[in-house]
Amino acid sequence: MKVFSPGVQEGAAVEQEKCFGIALAGRNDCATAKHGCNGQATFDHDPTDFKYVPKGACLKLGGKLTAA
Repeated sequence: MKVFSPGVQEGAAVEQEKCFGIALAGRNDCATAKHGCNGQATFDHDPTDFKYVPKGACLKLGGKLTAA
């Protein structure tokens, strides 16, 4: 069984990348060193939390491709 975070769907036609620093509190896509699951970000724009976005969109959204 494969488990995906809400931002990723198996067989999606659009290639995706992790975008750090754009997730809002409670709307991150996966675990970090601070917490164990998606939806557990405690504040907006934490540089260690990420969202999946279409490849090439991260920098345009003001995010970073690597965690701070």
